[in-house]
Amino acid sequence: NYNHLLMKEYICYELFKPITPYYFKTRLLEVTLKDESGRQPKTYQLAGFFIEDDDATARRLQAEPVDEPKLNPLQLEDTSSLRLDLFQFMIANTDYSLMFSHNVKSIKTEDGRYIPIPYDFDMAGFVNAPYATFDESLGIRSVHERVYKGFCRNEKVTEFVRNEYVELEPEINKVIDRYEIQFEPKEFTALRKYMSEFFATMKNDTFYREQIIRKCRTLN
Repeated sequence: NYNHLLMKEYICYELFKPITPYYFKTRLLEVTLKDESGRQPKTYQLAGFFIEDDDATARRLQAEPVDEPKLNPLQLEDTSSLRLDLFQFMIANTDYSLMFSHNVKSIKTEDGRYIPIPYDFDMAGFVNAPYATFDESLGIRSVHERVYKGFCRNEKVTEFVRNEYVELEPEINKVIDRYEIQFEPKEFTALRKYMSEFFATMKNDTFYREQIIRKCRTLN
C-alpha cells in the first residue's frame, strides 16, 4: 500500500539529476517477500531501489569522499550548495544539514572543490509520508510547507542559480511525467501542482525575495 511513497522518494533522486552532475545513481527494483509462518504462505510484491555508495560516487566523479562529521557550510562550493538548498526547498525537505552532514555526503574534487550531495528524502513534503516529522521551530505546520534552510551567499551567484532552476522547469516536469503511470490521476495531478507552486515562487521577484533571500541563514 505504500509503494507510491517509495516511488515519490525515488523520483526525488531523479529530480536532482537535471540540476547537477553531482548526484547518487539509483536503480529501481522489485522486491518479493514470502511469509511462510502460516499454513498458507503469502507473497508480497514491493517496490525498492538501490542507492550508489558514496565511495563509488566519488570515484565516478574523480573525487574523494569527505568524512568530516562537521563542515563549515561556506567551505562548500557556492553554486553546488545553492543548487542543493533550492532543491531541498523545491521538494520541501527540511530533514538535512550541511553543517552537520545530516542526509548529505560531501566529496572533494581533484581541483579542491567541496561538493555536497543529498540523499534520504522520505521526510520531504513532495513524498508526504504519513509518518513524516518536522522541526516546529522552523515556523511550518506540516511537511508540505516549504521553508528555505540555505546559507546566505553572494547575490549574483544566488541569482545565477535561481535562473538555472527557472530554465530547468521543463526538464524537471519531464522527470515527474515519466512516472505518471505509477500514480492515481488525482495524486499525479497534485504532484504536478505542487511543483508548479515552486516555480511560481522562483519566477516571482517578490515571492522569491520573501521566501528565499530573506530566509537565508548566516553563521553568526
